[in-house]
Amino acid sequence: MDKKYQPRKNNYQPNRLTLAKQAYTSIEKKIFAFIVNQINHTEQQTGNLTLEIPLVEVAKYVPYAKIQEAAQSLVKKVIECNVDFKDEFRYVVPFPEVSYNLNRSGLLEVTIYDKVVPLFKELGKEYTKYQLNVFLELESIYAQRMYEIISLHLGRRERVFTYTLKELQHILDFPIKYENFDVKRFVLGPAQKELESKVGIMMEYIPSKKIGKKVVELQFTIKTKKEIAYGLVESDFESLSELDFHEQRRIVAKLVDEYNFNEGLKDAILKNTSLLRKFIELDRGLEHGLYSSQTNPVGYVAQSIRNEATLLGIEINESKTN
Repeated sequence: MDKKYQPRKNNYQPNRLTLAKQAYTSIEKKIFAFIVNQINHTEQQTGNLTLEIPLVEVAKYVPYAKIQEAAQSLVKKVIECNVDFKDEFRYVVPFPEVSYNLNRSGLLEVTIYDKVVPLFKELGKEYTKYQLNVFLELESIYAQRMYEIISLHLGRRERVFTYTLKELQHILDFPIKYENFDVKRFVLGPAQKELESKVGIMMEYIPSKKIGKKVVELQFTIKTKKEIAYGLVESDFESLSELDFHEQRRIVAKLVDEYNFNEGLKDAILKNTSLLRKFIELDRGLEHGLYSSQTNPVGYVAQSIRNEATLLGIEINESKTN
């Protein structure tokens, strides 16, 4: 095999692996992600598969001592595959051998048992794609697993989906004794906060099915910060459109004044409906964080208005003064 380590931006793993019960710690799961990243899905494979990962790469996210501990524990961990959540199970120990810095190689060498290789390699039409570097920033095992689940559904263009509590317990491997309150407090709540703060994913969930007073199914809705920001921009548009014409212009004129544009640019924005709408979109986008990376927001908005005017064939006399 090629000894040069080449990390891929994205991980690709079969959905049945994503939905399997994995009794890993968050550190073991990070190493698991490194392993998945090195799987070549197009290469023909017979026998066991051995992958080599530089310890220095893993150490960017996991202390060396923890890597060594995980290398010892990974060979004991079982993956439990449930076929479509029916009473059909397959139990596998995927990594029969893990070597840490053998012969001072500086490598973590992981062997995948030949009968288990297809569980990692066979993507077919159903697979989960997620970003390796994003995954490695997550510290909670529940945030890691929910990120995989969310990625699975986003790959299907599904932003709303449901899971029973029984299914979630299988996938996330939280204690079976947990009541609904415990699941919210110790599992989904912390995952929700970490996904929002580190990934920009808003994960909302509500009960979608009950038996008596007991919640047995949850409906998840996924949004990104950018999508929420776009929603706020649209809401601002709707609020503004409810005002009469003179009130709209008064509010926009006040906003334009805050940008310190030249008089010609101001005049063009206030007199042309298309440029006015573009200005509102840009201003609200800045307010709600859509363009937070812009170091010069005034220049950015001004140039965007000029570009829009050129596109629409609108002439702006920027030499105009009062």
